[in-house]
Amino acid sequence: MFNIMNKLISNGEKLADIGNLTMMIVKERKLKPSMLIALTMVSYQTMAQEINLDKIESESQRGIKLVYKIAQWVIAVALIVGLISVVYMVVTNNPRSKEAVIGFIAALILVGIAYVVIPKPE
Repeated sequence: MFNIMNKLISNGEKLADIGNLTMMIVKERKLKPSMLIALTMVSYQTMAQEINLDKIESESQRGIKLVYKIAQWVIAVALIVGLISVVYMVVTNNPRSKEAVIGFIAALILVGIAYVVIPKPE
C-alpha cells in the first residue's frame, strides 16, 4: 500500500515538473500547441506505465473482502449477545421478554434480508 502511495507521489512530482517546464516553454512561445499536446500525452503514458492499475484493483478487492468479513463477524457477535440477553429474559420470566423475542426475530429477519440484498464481493 505504501509502495503504491510512494509511486503516486513520485509521479505527481514528475508531472508537476513537466507542467512547470511546459508552462515555462509556453510562456516563452518556443513550442507550438501541437507539440504541447504531444508532450502532455507522453507524460501521461509514462505515468500510466509506472502505476499498475491491476495491482491497485486487486489490492482494493482484498480490502473490500476483508471489510465484508469483519462486518459479518461483527453482526454475528451482536446477534449472539442479543440471543443471550433474550434467553436470559425468558428464563427469568421478565415481563418484557415477549418484546425482546419479537425484537430479536425482527433483527434476524433484517440481517437475512441484508445478506440477500448486499452482494458478496468477489
